[in-house]
Amino acid sequence: PFLRNRLIDALRSMIGTLAQSLAQQFAVSYDQIQIRNQRTKWASCSTSGTLSFNIRCAFLPLSHIRYLVAHELAHFEVPDHSDRFWDLVATVIDNPTRYSDELEGFWLLVNRNPVWKSILETW
Repeated sequence: PFLRNRLIDALRSMIGTLAQSLAQQFAVSYDQIQIRNQRTKWASCSTSGTLSFNIRCAFLPLSHIRYLVAHELAHFEVPDHSDRFWDLVATVIDNPTRYSDELEGFWLLVNRNPVWKSILETW
């Protein structure tokens, strides 16, 4: 639990810094950031303004976390994955589909890692 709590604090702080900057660039706002143990997603957002990120994001390179933050914030402007959505994400992330593709591989790595498995079991 100690390690999990430190990961949550560090991740929330990093995501908060990224979200403040990217939200200004997109001219959108959000209410809060949650770190959760999501079973199938790296991140999500709600219509009430909550950004939720998977604890597994602590495993990711900063560039991929930045992509996830941009992706979720863009949904406040464009709720679907239309060309307009991807064009908006591309204003702050070069080649966003690259990150989307690479995240699939990271998902497999983190979920097969014994250290991460032990962290997630204490959730």
